[in-house]
Amino acid sequence: MGFHFAYASLDGLIDSGTITDLHPHPLTVSYPDTFEKTTLVSRDGQALVQRGSADTRSRKWIWDAATLTTPHYAKLIQQLISLQSSLRETGSGDLSPWVYLKEDVTGDLNKLSLSGDTWGEQEDYVRVQVTSVTEKLATRGGNVKYSEVSITFYIDDDTWNRF
Repeated sequence: MGFHFAYASLDGLIDSGTITDLHPHPLTVSYPDTFEKTTLVSRDGQALVQRGSADTRSRKWIWDAATLTTPHYAKLIQQLISLQSSLRETGSGDLSPWVYLKEDVTGDLNKLSLSGDTWGEQEDYVRVQVTSVTEKLATRGGNVKYSEVSITFYIDDDTWNRF
């Protein structure tokens, strides 16, 4: 169980040779409600349910109370920075803006699959764009401490259907 990432090739496909476990893993996540929809009522009183064709709502993986002496922190922050889309696009030119994320803790990144007449969940990597990597300094004095370290991302995967 845990949180994982992999880089994408220029054509947006997962590079399975780069699959990496995040350690330490996030302590919490922030995801929007599943199955975003808007319900409207027509003039004749019929309910109309509208759903988009993509889900660009932000999601976060959050690490709390990290310090420079937290084991593996330096490696973790370098990994997180390497996932950020804007840096990947302005890099050497041979990096894809996408990365793949997977977590098997909450199940909220799982894809849905239909088998007969039953919907099930499928754990899989989801293509995303990481919009920011943030280190928020704690307000207390003393040794440098981050009250929160996070990555914010949105799903950019045509095969993901849980919205």
